[in-house]
Amino acid sequence: MVDHSAIMSLMFKHRSYTEITASANCSRRDVSMVKKTIEAGAITAEQFGTMSKTDTAALFPDGRSNVSSEYAQPDFSKVEYSPR
Repeated sequence: MVDHSAIMSLMFKHRSYTEITASANCSRRDVSMVKKTIEAGAITAEQFGTMSKTDTAALFPDGRSNVSSEYAQPDFSKVEYSPR
């Protein structure tokens, strides 16, 4: 699991992508995503300093954890079977 808080902290310390990936054990893609989020939200180092882990996690929602209960089963009586 990526520690977005650690990446943000290193970003605000003006570390390079190489230093961040080595320290936070993450990919360059993760660093890029954090950088884009910081820029899009105009987040400052001061704001980051007051953010809780929950606040930081809210900036990086994990879409894989959303399970849709609205999946409609196909109407198998209307599905045609044709052997090859």
